[in-house]
Amino acid sequence: MTFDIDTIEQIHRRLESKILGVDGVAFVATGVDNNGNACLLIGTSVPVMQVHGRLPKELDDINVELRYVGDISTQ
Repeated sequence: MTFDIDTIEQIHRRLESKILGVDGVAFVATGVDNNGNACLLIGTSVPVMQVHGRLPKELDDINVELRYVGDISTQ
Protein backbone atom coordinates (compact mmCIF):
# COMPACT_ATOMS: atom_id res chain seq x y z
CA MET A 1 0.00 0.00 0.00
CA THR A 2 1.36 3.45 -0.84
CA PHE A 3 0.56 6.68 0.96
CA ASP A 4 0.91 10.28 -0.05
CA ILE A 5 3.40 12.57 1.64
CA ASP A 6 0.65 14.55 3.45
CA THR A 7 -0.59 11.41 5.21
CA ILE A 8 2.93 10.48 6.28
CA GLU A 9 3.57 14.06 7.46
CA GLN A 10 0.49 13.89 9.68
CA ILE A 11 1.68 10.66 11.27
CA HIS A 12 5.19 12.09 11.57
CA ARG A 13 3.95 15.14 13.49
CA ARG A 14 1.68 13.05 15.70
CA LEU A 15 4.33 10.50 16.73
CA GLU A 16 7.63 12.36 16.46
CA SER A 17 8.10 13.18 20.15
CA LYS A 18 7.32 9.59 21.18
CA ILE A 19 9.81 8.16 18.67
CA LEU A 20 12.50 10.69 19.62
CA GLY A 21 12.11 9.48 23.20
CA VAL A 22 13.64 6.12 22.26
CA ASP A 23 17.35 5.99 23.19
CA GLY A 24 19.45 5.86 20.04
CA VAL A 25 17.04 7.79 17.79
CA ALA A 26 18.64 10.86 16.23
CA PHE A 27 15.79 12.14 14.05
CA VAL A 28 12.41 11.39 12.50
CA ALA A 29 11.56 12.55 8.98
CA THR A 30 9.34 11.90 6.03
CA GLY A 31 11.50 10.10 3.50
CA VAL A 32 11.76 7.52 0.75
CA ASP A 33 12.48 3.84 1.35
CA ASN A 34 14.82 1.67 -0.70
CA ASN A 35 11.96 0.86 -3.10
CA GLY A 36 11.23 4.52 -3.83
CA ASN A 37 8.04 4.65 -1.74
CA ALA A 38 7.30 7.40 0.75
CA CYS A 39 7.95 6.28 4.32
CA LEU A 40 8.62 7.47 7.83
CA LEU A 41 12.40 7.65 8.11
CA ILE A 42 14.06 7.19 11.49
CA GLY A 43 17.75 7.99 11.78
CA THR A 44 19.65 6.26 14.56
CA SER A 45 22.77 7.37 16.40
CA VAL A 46 23.61 3.75 17.21
CA PRO A 47 23.69 0.75 14.88
CA VAL A 48 20.15 -0.13 13.79
CA MET A 49 20.30 -3.58 15.39
CA GLN A 50 20.64 -1.92 18.83
CA VAL A 51 17.26 -0.15 18.50
CA HIS A 52 15.47 -2.41 16.02
CA GLY A 53 13.38 -4.18 18.67
CA ARG A 54 12.24 -0.90 20.24
CA LEU A 55 10.94 0.67 17.04
CA PRO A 56 8.03 -0.43 14.84
CA LYS A 57 8.38 -1.69 11.28
CA GLU A 58 5.13 0.08 10.43
CA LEU A 59 3.06 2.89 11.93
CA ASP A 60 -0.57 3.19 10.88
CA ASP A 61 0.23 0.87 7.91
CA ILE A 62 3.07 3.16 6.76
CA ASN A 63 6.50 1.63 6.24
CA VAL A 64 9.18 2.72 8.72
CA GLU A 65 12.74 2.85 7.39
CA LEU A 66 15.60 2.76 9.92
CA ARG A 67 18.97 4.20 8.90
CA TYR A 68 22.13 4.48 10.93
CA VAL A 69 23.45 8.07 10.72
CA GLY A 70 25.70 8.23 13.76
CA ASP A 71 25.85 11.14 16.17
CA ILE A 72 24.41 14.43 14.94
CA SER A 73 25.55 17.66 16.52
CA THR A 74 25.29 21.35 15.80
CA GLN A 75 28.30 23.46 14.97
